[in-house]
Amino acid sequence: MVWLWTILLRAEPGAIYNVGSEETLSIGQLACLVAACSGKTVEVEIRGRSNGDRPMDRYVPSTLKARRELGLSSWTSLEESIRRTLAYHGH
Repeated sequence: MVWLWTILLRAEPGAIYNVGSEETLSIGQLACLVAACSGKTVEVEIRGRSNGDRPMDRYVPSTLKARRELGLSSWTSLEESIRRTLAYHGH
């Protein structure tokens, strides 16, 4: 949220920035991470795996422009963000 507010308040009008993480993570890996952070025994079933004949399609945005121009940085890990979200929702 800090990134979005910073872009809204400090960026030049019409400037375009990528937000998010530059960490490559598949949906399956994310599901397993959420399960692990829950502290409960949760089975993650992954269906429709790729055949391995071609590289997986992934989009990882570069946040360099936002970091350079606006001084933004990440200070909360994905794992910590998941734990906080689960705690907020009572899990």
